[in-house]
Amino acid sequence: MTADALHTIRIEGLFRTITPTHISDVATNLRYEPSTGRVSRGSRSGFPVTGQRTLTYRMPDGEGEDLGYIQVPILPANGLRGRLRRAGAAEVEDALVARGLNLTWQAYQAMHCGAVTGTPDGSAPPLDEVRAIRNHLFMGLFGGGNRMTPSRLRVSTALPVLQGLIDLGAIPDAYADEAIPTTQWRRLMETLPIVRRDDLAQHLDPRAEDIVADYDSVMHEQFLLDTARRAARVRAASPSITDEMVTDDPPRGLRALSAIQVITPGTPFYVRFDARCTEAQAGLLVHALLRILRQENTGLGGKSAIGYGRFTHALTLSLDGETVDPFPGQFEGTRLQLKSTLMVRLADAFERELELIDPVVLDALVMAKRATEEEQALPQSTRRKPKSTSGGA
Repeated sequence: MTADALHTIRIEGLFRTITPTHISDVATNLRYEPSTGRVSRGSRSGFPVTGQRTLTYRMPDGEGEDLGYIQVPILPANGLRGRLRRAGAAEVEDALVARGLNLTWQAYQAMHCGAVTGTPDGSAPPLDEVRAIRNHLFMGLFGGGNRMTPSRLRVSTALPVLQGLIDLGAIPDAYADEAIPTTQWRRLMETLPIVRRDDLAQHLDPRAEDIVADYDSVMHEQFLLDTARRAARVRAASPSITDEMVTDDPPRGLRALSAIQVITPGTPFYVRFDARCTEAQAGLLVHALLRILRQENTGLGGKSAIGYGRFTHALTLSLDGETVDPFPGQFEGTRLQLKSTLMVRLADAFERELELIDPVVLDALVMAKRATEEEQALPQSTRRKPKSTSGGA
């Protein structure tokens, strides 16, 4: 069997949120009404809500009622794929740095973002270039470069394990034991109000007068500004009201209230990663996913600084029909299952090709050009670090 023989790999299973998880949907126009706790779309009352990414599904009749259309939170495929890509890039970069080598900015950009610039080269590549890129450890798995070569990896949008989605065929029947009743779809998300405090305006710090220079004048100026802003808001809501009617009414601080939609902790999501690739590329996929599962710096989505996005995992790996449990442990304790000969084989193939990664060849593949014979002939231990090529488009 040759080193570049292709194999079918699938990694699938569950991510279960254990803390609030948020993937922003910037297109939503949601408002939160604190008196009722309700979230509405397009209203001018209440306070702004940063929405969670969702998908709308038409549910089949079942479970005793016709639910019609429902909205469920998702972990978008492009977000999962982007994290995998950057984790895979980190694997390659760590190996290069350990050998005293570095990358051009174009190679770095292609590895992290896919494209080199905002205007990729749309011309058709020659066959030998396509083969070289597809057999490359990193570029073959993740794709990209100046010609935006397709990758061998497919990532699915992660869906909550809801009975209705199993009935639709969006999630395999094998996960039915984890299924949440479709009638509970509204409980997959909750809205958390956020109060942004203003220590000065609210006089929360008794030491502020001794710490802040020109405290009296600063506070008076802040009071005038807040009063003017409130007058403008009231006047916009009711043009008949004048400044004199509101300037003596001090600001109440409600402008600091906002809200965020999050995925409810404890929600299981079905995740799936597929590729038709070499064993070394499958090993890179495994190592990149391992970095994400360890959650050493961040979990899923945003606000990791306050603990959002933490999750547990239960995954299986299948290569050409042979299935193993690839990742025992949780969080920083997650590791590779090296009791499996399959996992050892993938890890060894990955390590062998990782040692052969050549920054000059990588830059040439990214920029759709050939490395010169003189460049390729130089030993990597003595080769100059690659210079950034100009242009990039």
